[in-house]
Amino acid sequence: MVESFSWLHLSDLHQGMWSQGWLWPNVREAFFDDLARLHDRCGPWELVLFTGDLTQRGSKEEFARFDTTLDELWEKLASLGSTPALLAVPGNHDLVRPPRLRAVHRLLVEWETNPEAHDELWNDPESEYREALAEIFAPYQDWWLRRAASLPADWHYREGLLPGDWSVVIPCGRRKLGVLGLNSSYVQLTGSDFLGKLHIDVRQFHGACEGDGPRWARDNDLSLLLTHHGPDWLGPSGLSALRAEIDVPPRFFAHLHGHMHEQAQYSVSEGGAALRRRWQAPSLFGLEQVGDELERAHGYTAGRLELDANLARCRLWPRSAVQTHAGPWRLGVDREIVLEEDGGTRAELLELRALPERPPAASTSGPSPSASSSGARRATSSGSFSDLQKPGQRYDERWHITHSEEENWAVDSLLEGVPVAVCAPLHFGKTWFLERIMALVQTRAPELSLAYVDLDIADPSSLESMLRGVARQIAGAVGAPELTWPGRGSPQGRLIEVLETQIRPAVADGMVLTLDLPDSMWAFPERDGFFRVMRVLSGQGNPERWRWLRILLAFSMAPALYIDSVAQSPWNVPEVRLEEFSRGQILDLAQRHGVQLDDADLERMLSTVGGHPYMVRHALYEVARSGRSLGEVLADDEIDFHLRRLEHLLGRDIALCESLCQLIAGERVDLRHRQRLEAAGMIRWDRDSQRYRARFPIYNRLFERLCR
Repeated sequence: MVESFSWLHLSDLHQGMWSQGWLWPNVREAFFDDLARLHDRCGPWELVLFTGDLTQRGSKEEFARFDTTLDELWEKLASLGSTPALLAVPGNHDLVRPPRLRAVHRLLVEWETNPEAHDELWNDPESEYREALAEIFAPYQDWWLRRAASLPADWHYREGLLPGDWSVVIPCGRRKLGVLGLNSSYVQLTGSDFLGKLHIDVRQFHGACEGDGPRWARDNDLSLLLTHHGPDWLGPSGLSALRAEIDVPPRFFAHLHGHMHEQAQYSVSEGGAALRRRWQAPSLFGLEQVGDELERAHGYTAGRLELDANLARCRLWPRSAVQTHAGPWRLGVDREIVLEEDGGTRAELLELRALPERPPAASTSGPSPSASSSGARRATSSGSFSDLQKPGQRYDERWHITHSEEENWAVDSLLEGVPVAVCAPLHFGKTWFLERIMALVQTRAPELSLAYVDLDIADPSSLESMLRGVARQIAGAVGAPELTWPGRGSPQGRLIEVLETQIRPAVADGMVLTLDLPDSMWAFPERDGFFRVMRVLSGQGNPERWRWLRILLAFSMAPALYIDSVAQSPWNVPEVRLEEFSRGQILDLAQRHGVQLDDADLERMLSTVGGHPYMVRHALYEVARSGRSLGEVLADDEIDFHLRRLEHLLGRDIALCESLCQLIAGERVDLRHRQRLEAAGMIRWDRDSQRYRARFPIYNRLFERLCR
């Protein structure tokens, strides 16, 4: 069973800012409208994470007005089906700046250059520094303690040393999610520039985590860190404490912060360590005077974690506002970030520790796949759409569109010991197809072991680290004893030794090894060595030796848009090429959504998105979810997500873009460019006009942008 946890990341509202009184109401309406659009993709939201600058001056009156703003937001969220809790840290505008700096204030402002004063602050609860900070943060702390008192009873909450320091442990099914909030604003007591001068201390970490921060983090399955400022704002000693003592990879899955009023996400691995992720939220209400102009910035981020037996999958939905040509501001997809078709980032994967096995439970019956059509109809008095399958979600048999001929051929081939490769254009459903084949193999040959290898979570720093990660995933899937990686030989030879000496004894009747190649594999410097060992495992050259192992792999044809050498399979094995949906398959899927398509609707669908699997699913889902007409959904710019992804990929190869424009104009182009565009599913040969056309009508929107 997959457990999920979703949140909103907000920052920098600046309640009480001048001119907010007359500008906020329209921003609020745009914000609420966008929450309604986004809720069905990544809600319901269990948590709102607010990373500081809730108010403008930190006064009691501003926090009271902020409560009113939150009440309006919570009322809107409740109408959508979300009842989140709130977690917040203070920003530099959430404190009451002293009207006159006393000596203690001056020492705090110059904290990075006064290390001799640090011990007094952290070790003496009655020190003048603690007293000064308690006074400065009094309105914030009074407000926050009232809010913290309403956290769910089964969440374990603990206060830290400073106002705004806390930790909370949230149960999520059989997992535990930890959130640590630290005050990064306590020395920013004036309006001066504090870039590179702020401080965070490891004692804040321990103080919020029952005296032992590392143990607290280790006891959680995943943890998040919240501050107002990003690492760039810390001085040398504060930055050292953050990097060496607090945010030690992989202790925190991500560090969330705000302050800069713009959206940014970073993932960096240093020295072979696990990734550090920084998620910077844009300002919900950012307003700055630049010369004679007012610069405005409005946005937020939604996030979702899915936790299963041994993996966490995380995605973000970054949102930002633009001023439309008609005048009003509109919140929606942040178009400066590369996103998937549903407006979210590509899933990031993280291995989780194994859970203890549950005792056997009594079986319960559930809905059968054969009942999916009637179950998917929305003819309910409650109007709930919770059982709809969101586009881009994980495989669900009830929503799978069968490709009978291709599925039967692939299963027959695997059972006969013949390796199979699955290839398809971007977002054509190859991962779902893989899971369908694995389910059919398990039904027809239950004695075979199944191992699914996700190369997205294998370490790409070297061929050996990647193959070792592959071996570890296989061992975990088939229940082999703890893996021992050989100390000698080439990386390929070590993998082969592991498979023959440690995996083979655990799979007496054989195994199907499934590999889903991410697009990033084509940029892997040692990919030729990887492909070489996989060809060996496919039985090429010695089929008897590897008869016990069946290989099922999948790869996207999209990298043909930016790499010149991937128009063909890296394995010389039989291929399954997935095709677009037929008219009958579109009508079948519409029926499962409870959407009645007449002949005109079907033609409208085909003349816009053709039979593109993802875009057909998106259109039908939006019609069923929102009640809008198909024409309205197809005209909405939300359908444009897929095109922006392709535009980003094409943008990596200017020469290929130029060839695409020439080809569409009827001109001759380099043969390799034409083959790559065909391989990627961008174009097709039109016999009637005797020229190349967009494979799907909606691609013409992309071609017009690229070729004007």
